[in-house]
Amino acid sequence: MSMQLITFASLSSLLYERFHRLCEILLLPEDGKIMVMDRLSRQFRLQEVWWLHSCLTNGTEMINSVYAVQLLLWISSMSFNTLTRIYTINDGGATSHPLLIIREVMLVSACVTNLLIISIICHATANQANRVGKIAFAPSSTVLAKRNFMQDCNVEAVTYFQLQQVHYYAFFGIIRIDLPLLLSIASGITTYLVILHSANI
Repeated sequence: MSMQLITFASLSSLLYERFHRLCEILLLPEDGKIMVMDRLSRQFRLQEVWWLHSCLTNGTEMINSVYAVQLLLWISSMSFNTLTRIYTINDGGATSHPLLIIREVMLVSACVTNLLIISIICHATANQANRVGKIAFAPSSTVLAKRNFMQDCNVEAVTYFQLQQVHYYAFFGIIRIDLPLLLSIASGITTYLVILHSANI
């Protein structure tokens, strides 16, 4: 795992934690009405939630733009490495060299781990960011629980939360990075290996 990948994962994890904290603040406590008044006394207005979410979203987009090319290179190179290493392991000539197989298995594990880290952290951060708008207008939201919600609410804020969707993209939107992408890579590798295996029979 490279230092650049660790930095990207760390920054995305920090953003995930901030989005998660914002979601927690927006939800009313589930343990009855005793804590509600204390929670409501320090709740955010819709404008403040909008501003916080916008700042975090801008931070996410900035990080995504910095790492957009690297994300494409990471995903393509790790997918290709995984494919070629698995093919080497399945190759008949490699079975006579146990050290070669061990090395290839370790490299496959490293590539798959890196792909999992990238896909899971991008998917989780985007999912948590997109939850904020849903929670803000949910029945259990502290924003809706305010008495002056109708005065606080405006069309721009509602429109923002309905239309603003956070996603990670690689290289100017060519690939959207999430768990379905990981499943697509896995299915593509599996299909290719099945074709190669059937051709060798």
